[in-house]
Amino acid sequence: MKKNYIVTLSCFFFLSFHLTIISQIRFTKVDPVTDIITIHNFGNTMIDVSNYQICKKFQYKALNQLTLNSGTLILQAGSDVTLSNASLDVTNSDLGLYQDSNFTSTTSMLDFLQWGSSGNGRESVANAKGIWTTGNFIATTGPYFYHGNGAENGLPFWNNSVLSIEDVTFSNQTFIYPNPVNTNLNIKNNANQKILKAELFDILGKRVLMSNSSTTSISSLNLKNVVKGVYFIRLTSNLGSMSYKKVIVE
Repeated sequence: MKKNYIVTLSCFFFLSFHLTIISQIRFTKVDPVTDIITIHNFGNTMIDVSNYQICKKFQYKALNQLTLNSGTLILQAGSDVTLSNASLDVTNSDLGLYQDSNFTSTTSMLDFLQWGSSGNGRESVANAKGIWTTGNFIATTGPYFYHGNGAENGLPFWNNSVLSIEDVTFSNQTFIYPNPVNTNLNIKNNANQKILKAELFDILGKRVLMSNSSTTSISSLNLKNVVKGVYFIRLTSNLGSMSYKKVIVE
């Protein structure tokens, strides 16, 4: 009995660890115009993604059916693979990444985004998994870049520009306090840029609050009516630089 318990427990930890690794495989760049996608391994172990699947508008392809542009499908920790001929729709589409062909499964789905419109393809699966919010879509023209850390999901972490040196500088010199916060979140930056937009998103990527200014730099955000929880704030400067911060509302 004790031996069976140990075996069962060992299998549980193995499966949990394996699923944790798999969940770190995700898109970092999607370009519908050139029909190219880049996938990154945010985990700490090599993974063979050859038989992983993409799903867009209920059409499917295994990664090994795409054209390999750079990298390898034996994806080392921290490395990328870039593929083409995914047959992406330029105007509007969804794109899901799956570890197998069970396309209705939240366990099988690893990543998701959609652009141009909402309600595309497997949006409902992504919403059920908690990595995308129903109704959200990237409204700008591609290519689209992921700016999260691998564990962060949803619309706030996708836009149509790669992070520049200016973005990094702006982010490093932008501060929010207090954090955790109850009512007023103070915003300060030392980058000689004005913060003209502050957007608050929940962990599913749904925007719950936004403050806009055409001239005056935003220095605070009133969170009095925001439900307690973990959020992400996106700050945009007058030069278009962006900064992403995690904030806890108490």
